[in-house]
Amino acid sequence: MDDYKLSIIIPCYANSNSVRENARDLIIFLGVQAERAKIKTQVIVVDDCSPYPPLPVSYEAHEYADLVMNLCQPNQGVSHSRNVGLDGARGEIVTFVDADDYVTDSYIQNVIDAMDGYGYATFPALTTSYGIIPFRDEFYGNYAVWAWAFRRSIIGNKRFDENMNVGEDIVWLRSLGLEQFTRNDWHTPSYIYNWGANPDSLSKRFNRGDLPRLKSDTNSKPWY
Repeated sequence: MDDYKLSIIIPCYANSNSVRENARDLIIFLGVQAERAKIKTQVIVVDDCSPYPPLPVSYEAHEYADLVMNLCQPNQGVSHSRNVGLDGARGEIVTFVDADDYVTDSYIQNVIDAMDGYGYATFPALTTSYGIIPFRDEFYGNYAVWAWAFRRSIIGNKRFDENMNVGEDIVWLRSLGLEQFTRNDWHTPSYIYNWGANPDSLSKRFNRGDLPRLKSDTNSKPWY
């Protein structure tokens, strides 16, 4: 399939069966949405050599949804996985979804509507426990890339810093020079951040002081 309208990149390190099952359900859910909205969508799942790899899935219909499974090198991390996804993205619009999170049943349509006439868009997100996640910054809003959508032409060859364990999102966002492009602050939450899904996520390990910010700096301290 070619001429995709949307590419959704899902980095997946399934370190538990629950994450594995959630990734499977998420992929199917996105496929159903693409078929319903009749929006040609490329779903790119990049498995970082998980101990529990994503389950094989297939869509009931294939006219609008196309699943691409990629395999990363072992233990390369989320930045490498996202970069693999960006290298394979063919959609006019690009978004990111984490394998242990959720999206609403209007996620794909909201992304397309929000990007109509704009270079990029930001989105409020919900959490499974705490309601809407507030924006942290006047310009960047929520630093997590899953709260954004981009025209692929804006991204170009810009890629995530694979030496960073945490904080890579904001560094990458700043590298895009977004001030040059038109922006839409969409007000309908479409992404659901599952904060409690993985107690050993990179961000939680970092905040506990168990993980340096940079892979190359074993003596670095948490930066909060």
